[in-house]
Amino acid sequence: MTAGPGPETARLIDESAVGDSVYAYLSGHGYVGLGEIVARATPIGKFVLPDGSHLEAASLERPRILEHEDDLERCEYAIGVRWIKTVSAQEAIKGIWASPGTVCRLSQATVSRLQQAFVSQT
Repeated sequence: MTAGPGPETARLIDESAVGDSVYAYLSGHGYVGLGEIVARATPIGKFVLPDGSHLEAASLERPRILEHEDDLERCEYAIGVRWIKTVSAQEAIKGIWASPGTVCRLSQATVSRLQQAFVSQT
């Protein structure tokens, strides 16, 4: 999962700890993923995938994400996520509060609703 650009965004996404849950929200659609953080925020050019490789533009839907990979002030930052459940944009979970910001803490009520929604889709 990525956010950016720049170190301020990295600080925001790095406030969560390894082991915390993460809920991915796709703007205009709804929630599309439930996962667990497995690696802290890293500049995108230095991010290492589980197989030991690095991200390559040819294998990305958004290759421009690597555009400023060597510029710590302008690059995207990535956190490692082990996805527990993901759904397509068409199956997104709608009708649950979402923040317009990159990162936010969800209320326990929102987390409970999301957990129930993702579990019911399995």
